Amino acid sequence: MAGTSWEALAPHLDYARRAVRRKVPADDVEDVLQEVCLRALAQLPRADVRDPKRWLSGIVHNTVADHYEKPAPMGIDTPSGGILAEAVSKLVASSTRLPGRAREHRDVRRAVHSLIDALDPSERSLIKLHYGDGFSYAAIAAMLRQYPPLRARLDLSEDTSPEAIRKRVARLKERIIDSYRRMSLSRGG
Repeated sequence: MAGTSWEALAPHLDYARRAVRRKVPADDVEDVLQEVCLRALAQLPRADVRDPKRWLSGIVHNTVADHYEKPAPMGIDTPSGGILAEAVSKLVASSTRLPGRAREHRDVRRAVHSLIDALDPSERSLIKLHYGDGFSYAAIAAMLRQYPPLRARLDLSEDTSPEAIRKRVARLKERIIDSYRRMSLSRGG
């Protein structure tokens, strides 16, 4: 059944939630379940789904495995937190014109981890979707229309435009960069 709709998978989300609850610590359930849903949404257009529950079960299994294989990225609670911090730290480094020495890059990355951790969970999730998972603004807007729990998690409405998402990400990026600059100045850097 190629081109399966999200509606065909929705009845199986309770199953996915139960499966994730059995496999990860309680604090990680919502994050892992969000990752399951995002992976399912990303694969859905090209997937040949004959048995939605079994297909979703495979995504749960792989997401949980990835969750346990990931290094603990200094407190960032996302499966792709390392990628996220790397992307944002490069952005901060280029915006602050730091020399490219490894130690300074590591310090920037560590600082960016703590700044991302300090964001509101909805802001952190939006940054993760764009920088960590590589979703375009249009893709995020499409997911908001299809997946109500994501709307709640990001604190955005169903009709949020890609341009509004771009502006919000840009504001968050600027906040991270400004916070980094203030942190750097307070350390005498």
